[in-house]
Amino acid sequence: MVYFLFFCLASVGLTAILVDGTIFLPLRRRVAEETDRVRRRRERKGLSSSFSLYETVHEILGCYQCCGFWAGLFCSPYLLTTPPFWNGLPASPRLILNSLFAVLLCGFVGSLLATVYLKSFLYVHLHTLLAETSLPQPPKPEDIPAEPENVVENSVETEQG
Repeated sequence: MVYFLFFCLASVGLTAILVDGTIFLPLRRRVAEETDRVRRRRERKGLSSSFSLYETVHEILGCYQCCGFWAGLFCSPYLLTTPPFWNGLPASPRLILNSLFAVLLCGFVGSLLATVYLKSFLYVHLHTLLAETSLPQPPKPEDIPAEPENVVENSVETEQG
């Protein structure tokens, strides 16, 4: 259980650092610049679309769910090489297939955890921000003074006369 908890924290932490961390900001900017260059070059040549590694990396680094999947795959060897996972089993083709499936599952778990982290992070930030700002409240209906009825009647009479 401790290994799985550490895997979860490592996946979410790696995702947060890659997507939002200031330490990777120069890398994200560089990838964004190269992506723009590739798109402009493609437009000049009149090509509709083609594979670009820069565009793919740019999309991954801008998406919590995408980056969480790859972070889960990257962190999966830690979880899958711990003693509770293997229990001293001999290597076999079935075990290798199961371990590849487990690696994919780790990617899916990383993606889910990153998405949950993002949504809870945004929820807490939004509520904190709203609590700190004092927005003017709309007036209550009982606080709005009622207009006298004779004012409306006088304005109708002056229009007719």
